Amino acid sequence: MKIKYESFIPVSDTSVHNCFQDLIANIGQLTGRGFEMFFSDSWRFEFDLQGFLGQGGAIGEHMKVEAEYSNEYFQKYHGIAVSHLLANPLNHKSFAEVLLNLEEGFPLIILIDNYIIPWGKDYLKTHSPHYIMPIGYDRDTNTVQCIDPIFSKNIEVLPADLLNEYNLREVIYKLDVLEKYEEPSLMDYIQDIKSLSQRIYSENHVEDIASLSKLIGESGFDVLREFSVDESADFWNCALLLSLRRVIFGRHYFSKILNSASLRYRNKDFYFLSTEANSICKQWENIRLLLFKAYYTKKINSKDLSKRLLNIAVLEEQFIDTLLNNDLRTLPHPTGSLTPPVKRASDIHVNLNIEHLFNNKGFAHNEGYNADFTGLGEFLMESHSAVNAKKFTPDIQKRFDNISCAAETIILPPEKVGYYDFISIIGCAEWGDCTDSLQVVYEDNEVILFPLNITDWAAEKPRFGEEVVWEGICGNKDKEKEPASMKVYIYDQTIKISKRKKIKEIKLPQCPNIHIFSIELIDSQTR
Repeated sequence: MKIKYESFIPVSDTSVHNCFQDLIANIGQLTGRGFEMFFSDSWRFEFDLQGFLGQGGAIGEHMKVEAEYSNEYFQKYHGIAVSHLLANPLNHKSFAEVLLNLEEGFPLIILIDNYIIPWGKDYLKTHSPHYIMPIGYDRDTNTVQCIDPIFSKNIEVLPADLLNEYNLREVIYKLDVLEKYEEPSLMDYIQDIKSLSQRIYSENHVEDIASLSKLIGESGFDVLREFSVDESADFWNCALLLSLRRVIFGRHYFSKILNSASLRYRNKDFYFLSTEANSICKQWENIRLLLFKAYYTKKINSKDLSKRLLNIAVLEEQFIDTLLNNDLRTLPHPTGSLTPPVKRASDIHVNLNIEHLFNNKGFAHNEGYNADFTGLGEFLMESHSAVNAKKFTPDIQKRFDNISCAAETIILPPEKVGYYDFISIIGCAEWGDCTDSLQVVYEDNEVILFPLNITDWAAEKPRFGEEVVWEGICGNKDKEKEPASMKVYIYDQTIKISKRKKIKEIKLPQCPNIHIFSIELIDSQTR
């Protein structure tokens, strides 16, 4: 099928993809065919405990997590066929074949040397491998048009003579967007999900997650050892964070293919499974965010990290059991409303006194003084005004002004124990968006978990439906750092409470990257 590239703007998501995966996503978006099933077989985890105990070194060096790609499912579900065109070393005949395929309209994915990419950041500086997508060849100018979403939002031009045996590496992938392909049925999808579930069961070693949890709980987590990398390398390229990136990638895309199936076939069972897979993915993401912060602060709560891993092991075992042992057409459906909560002027708002739990100072005058929001000397500059002063106005005089969540328990005084419909959280996250949960304890001691999703303080816009209540600038007490310029925000996140019982306690998550400035309970008086 002839692909139209006019007005196409390459899109990159480096938080999830590497350069090869970005290109697959772009061809799926460009054709409107999608791409998720290409990544469907990537849910993996393996940790060699005996190797670690015998050889030592960093934990990350003994994790084995590799993404697997499915050409079969890419063609079956998205109508895009992938084949190996040829491999190095290239000769004159095979080079001509590359150009001929481009002239005929077949996009390619090639691994090339960053050193010779004019629009890249390593041009004529560093030799390193990088995937790009040639999409056409102009014989008159002897140039190749290329897509490279990581380094450019444009369709770039590369001299064809640079595509030689010295700059190309390994295999070249040919993409063929089929004119017609048969849409798989719901039964096809169920059968393939069952097949993938068997693969997850055999390749994803849940017991290794539990072993890693026990190891960290008993021996601690050595921050310096895990983040020890070559001085020329970025810390996120250490073995542990690279493995975690692959772990998150696999769960992220399994969740996406289930959600895609729920939309394609209007099937609530797949939606239920996608939310479960996404919840597991978010738990892994929280661990990665905590590790990012640990790199800079040189400390982490090993017991908390151990607990998080053990919880993930339990969730993954339960999820895999659901996949293997249930008819996917008769799963229990998720409860609760998927629409944002509706609040009215007649609602009764009850503010909770949480100042005795404050353990962090975020706001300060321009000099910073004793504020340190992130542990790196960063703070919120008080000189900037609130967006919604009725909901939140900072108090610069307080010694501490927020809770950096560490599993605090908020006990409601007797006069405030009652029926509530919403919990309003004024806060934000740091080192990325955070997804965790609040424990709500009712008068009969029943405990219900409610999701607490908070957007990063430096995000361009709220990602979980929050309302911005304050915006300003991030300052830094380190005068050698760049002048304050990064915009930061504080949000109001409103959580709907589904149970109609009296609330007596709220327990916050063990997640120091979540900061809470105030909590309010709301009664809509509609019992």
